[in-house]
Amino acid sequence: MSQPLITPRRATSTKPRKIRHSTTTIGFVNLGCSKNQVDSEIMLGALVTEGFQLTDDPQQAEVVIVNTCGFIEEAKQESINTILEHGHLKKAGTCRVLIAAGCLAQRYQGDLRKELPELDAVVGTGEFGKIAEICRDLLTPKKRHRRLWMSQPPYLYDELAPRVRLGTPHSTYVKIAEGCNRNCAFCAIPLMRGKQRSRPVESIVAEARRLAHEGVKEINLISQDTINYGVDLGLRQGLVQLLRELVKVDGLRWIRPFYLYPQQVTDDLLDLYAGEEKITKYMDMPLQHISDHMLKRMHRLGDRAAIESLVDRIRTRIPGVSFRTAFIVGFPGETDAAYKELYEYVEQSQFDRVAVFLYSDEEGTSAVE
Repeated sequence: MSQPLITPRRATSTKPRKIRHSTTTIGFVNLGCSKNQVDSEIMLGALVTEGFQLTDDPQQAEVVIVNTCGFIEEAKQESINTILEHGHLKKAGTCRVLIAAGCLAQRYQGDLRKELPELDAVVGTGEFGKIAEICRDLLTPKKRHRRLWMSQPPYLYDELAPRVRLGTPHSTYVKIAEGCNRNCAFCAIPLMRGKQRSRPVESIVAEARRLAHEGVKEINLISQDTINYGVDLGLRQGLVQLLRELVKVDGLRWIRPFYLYPQQVTDDLLDLYAGEEKITKYMDMPLQHISDHMLKRMHRLGDRAAIESLVDRIRTRIPGVSFRTAFIVGFPGETDAAYKELYEYVEQSQFDRVAVFLYSDEEGTSAVE
């Protein structure tokens, strides 16, 4: 779902920075998930710090940036349609530069350059930190020949990055890691975001302290694989270590982790959920399917028995827990019997929130190959 630019209260950072002055106006459209939203907030923070003027009226923008989503077919089409829609502003409005950034840009860089001549630049997920420099280059006639800014995505923001927060003032997302090491057969995220890269505990805690000082009461911890946080840093039960530090931050009332992979949920983690007031009694855990056959085809760890045991354990150890999960239907090889098994499991399990996604072929994934 698209989110037009919300004019910020201010760009925040713990590090003093010299603000440049510019009369160039920037329009920004954010598409996709909460992780994309954080990327947009970081790009907006960099632009504001470099003196660009933000506008929520695309007709008045000299530079328009579309932060795209490329997760499933429907999201890809929305991204392309949004680019085309704003491409008309180059003829009818003040737009001089149109940029596609984000996941679709990272994954389909060549196709976008070829099929969408409206675009002046394609900026991948590894180049968000350079967005202000890229905009300045594109506004300089001698440098406009370059249209592609792309690298393997090593970029990972830290607590010093200026950030323009979108949404409500009391709640925000904090991205604790980027990328994913898993090989789920249906998922193209590793192709767009690379291998997992976790932020240090100290960086995340410092950001949480700053946010609390600004009046934020709830932080939502997000990444592609939150339960696996810190594995690349050599941490054992990294999420547990992180949560133990975050609950000490004065001013925060709620801490809500998202996207927990089921097979690595430990008793230590459940004890934290049960015993710490600041950690919400909310379990966000995509299960994807319940049929043993389908779980194996999807390259998911575990089986039905393990999932049922875990769900029971969570509900026993965290009284009153609210449980959200997600499933995929229509995955290659799903029989009527497997679908019925999933349907009956969802019906009997009485989850508090359930999202069901129709399988979408994604190039480069093992489900397609």
